[in-house]
Amino acid sequence: MRKIMFCTSSRADWSRCQSVVEESKKLGAYTTVVVCGSHLTSSSINEVRSITPNMVVTFPLLPGNTLRSMSDSIALLIHDATTILVSLKPDVVVIPTDRYEMLGFAIAASMNN
Repeated sequence: MRKIMFCTSSRADWSRCQSVVEESKKLGAYTTVVVCGSHLTSSSINEVRSITPNMVVTFPLLPGNTLRSMSDSIALLIHDATTILVSLKPDVVVIPTDRYEMLGFAIAASMNN
């Protein structure tokens, strides 16, 4: 069974990968959804949880809209993503977004190939 990890940070990118998660499950893949960013609001996280019970939540992004706070958030996400990747050992990681916080997941996935 293939293990697929999906990373999502907002409703916009979740809407792009939701159907792929559902189809992957139908094909027998074990799917895990890792959420961060704006998903950590209660209404959004419940929407994701309704699709997949296999959900991992990362820390909330650091407050602020500065280059420093974004850099620090990416660094912490690299750390969290590495821990998650080592634990789950997915065969495939899907990162369907262009938001800065997903850069941390992309770096960790690349380094932990």
